Amino acid sequence: MKMNLPLAAKVPFATALLCGLLVTTGLTNSALADTITLKDGKTETGKVKAEEFGGVTFDPSKGDDKLILWKDIAANGITYEGAEEYMAAKELFDQNRFDDAIAAFAEIAKDGKKGVLRQNALYYSGKAQAMSGKFDAALASFEALTKDYGKSRWLMDIG
Repeated sequence: MKMNLPLAAKVPFATALLCGLLVTTGLTNSALADTITLKDGKTETGKVKAEEFGGVTFDPSKGDDKLILWKDIAANGITYEGAEEYMAAKELFDQNRFDDAIAAFAEIAKDGKKGVLRQNALYYSGKAQAMSGKFDAALASFEALTKDYGKSRWLMDIG
């Protein structure tokens, strides 16, 4: 027996079905969290709250906030939730496509709500500007970085 349900009846059913799938497959907050890969191969999931000179302040999915030292984090060992724009900009930088990277990082840096990603965008924007010979713009990016993130992990690198 085939039932023709009106659309209004189908939408709540589809929503409930999707929510059930998310819970049963484990695609909840832990799948949407930042991930830190440690040098020993273990991973931590949760939310990166700050990246400072001493390490990463991290709110793990389970337990209290903690500081993870840089010496314990694998190279390129942080994956940020919802950071597709940042990852695309970083890819442009890694490909030496500096003008494209500068434009992409500028979009991220102008959004003050992005926190850690904004800090990284200011740093990589300044680096890309310097590599492109745009030294005044690079200086402005680095000054914004030091002003807004006085304990930034990048301070030693930019001098």
